[in-house]
Amino acid sequence: MKKILLLFITVLTTIFAGAQDFTVGDIGYTITVADVGLEEVEVQGSTLATPVVPSMVDNGGITYTVTAIGASAFKDNATIMSIELPVTVITVGNAAFQSAVNLSAVNFTTTSGITNVALRGFLTCSSLTNINDIISVLETTGGLGTNGNGAFNGCDHNGTLVTPSTFTSSGTSVFRSNVNMVAVDMSASTSLLTLSNQTFQTCTSLASVILPSNMTTIGGSAFSGCTSLTSIQVNNPVPAVIDANSFTNVPSTAILYVPDATAETAYEADANWLAIFDASRIVVGSITLNTNSENIEQKLGFSFYPNPTNGIVSIKNSKVENANVTVYDLNGRALLRNTLNGTLSEINISSLASGVYLFKVQVGNSTLTKRIIKQ
Repeated sequence: MKKILLLFITVLTTIFAGAQDFTVGDIGYTITVADVGLEEVEVQGSTLATPVVPSMVDNGGITYTVTAIGASAFKDNATIMSIELPVTVITVGNAAFQSAVNLSAVNFTTTSGITNVALRGFLTCSSLTNINDIISVLETTGGLGTNGNGAFNGCDHNGTLVTPSTFTSSGTSVFRSNVNMVAVDMSASTSLLTLSNQTFQTCTSLASVILPSNMTTIGGSAFSGCTSLTSIQVNNPVPAVIDANSFTNVPSTAILYVPDATAETAYEADANWLAIFDASRIVVGSITLNTNSENIEQKLGFSFYPNPTNGIVSIKNSKVENANVTVYDLNGRALLRNTLNGTLSEINISSLASGVYLFKVQVGNSTLTKRIIKQ
């Protein structure tokens, strides 16, 4: 009798668990709150290339509010190209879109309601460009895992990143390796006290940064490998605590802009800041960010194909300019170097393992970095 009872309980449990998942319009959902009057679900996946997520969904006569994209919902999904979300979706779960390499845009039916992006939420979404739209009301991000993978690590944000006033905390590596990001304006995020470890590490095109007025700590390797960074504006007159590696490999010509003469004296007296920016490069003033998001690739006249590739990458140069190209892995190691001559050149990466590589093209004083996927 006891065995029969246990079997009966197991069957009921299985039926109940299965009832938590359902599909409507090729979008799968999981019930997260079943209380009467408070019913909520999260998206657990879809086979669609451009799913449009509703704010409310009906199942068996019960109407649920859609409040989240569930953990790993679209992880490794190469089909999805864009997704439209309602304002009711406030959370993007752990690894929700991780390695969805063809996801180019997250759109919104009205405005973004996303307040939290969890650990690895958009990690290596290498086609995703509209991060500003996603984070317009963002409060927190994940990325505190031991592997250091952040919410937008390895995305493809172009132009200027602007963090909102709502932004209060960020995880490790949150914007790391956005190689086409050229400027960052965090001035509105006055409640952001700490810039976490590796926040902008290896953002190799990043040239200008404005930090908020109440920032008190800049973590290790926060700007490490930002080899184009030439202008940093700090709005806090009191020097933030920095790590010895916070600005590793930042150009030795970089200028630190401070708010007033008192702040200038304070930064010059801080041994950690002075070790990075000598007194001649700590100046009173402010910077104007270039918010032009014109595609650098088009501006310089280059195009790359195919991408993804099985080995040969063709680089077309419409302006017939001599250029040098270096291929890096995501750890910043130079793997190949070549000179581009004429209108069409080929780079052979067939000997490299499958993965994501960075093609850095130098034309005079201009630099273009292109993310290439090796299949």
